[in-house]
Amino acid sequence: MQSDIMTHSAEDDLGTGTDPVAPAATTSGSKYVPPSMRAGAGRGAGESMRGTGSREDLPTLRVTNISEDTQENDLRELFGNFGRVARVYVGRDRETGAGKGFAFVSFEDKANAQKAMEKVHGRGYDNLILNVQWSRTYCSRSILHEI
Repeated sequence: MQSDIMTHSAEDDLGTGTDPVAPAATTSGSKYVPPSMRAGAGRGAGESMRGTGSREDLPTLRVTNISEDTQENDLRELFGNFGRVARVYVGRDRETGAGKGFAFVSFEDKANAQKAMEKVHGRGYDNLILNVQWSRTYCSRSILHEI
């Protein structure tokens, strides 16, 4: 019995070695197979479930000079007239929850974001004049992609 323990390797426990006693990986209940490695998996290992791009790849506008009462839905409604809005973030004070006067609006399509920026920049909204421009992170990434 001592010799059997000596010949058993750590590779067998990890499923990387060949163990004649271990059942094949295709039988039910044998060994765990991560979803990305299963037959017919639609995505590769580590891919996001939300699609091919991340939110950092979305064309994003920085909107400043908004009132502290402005809600995400208000901006979604305003900018939704120009195309599909993927994400809205309103900067808020952590303690009071009051708006800080800025927001980020991400579109699914760059042309729609461009059109929204042209039409909304300088427009009066909630008794304030909105300032709309490309967010710095999106602007710097788009410049790098053009090079």
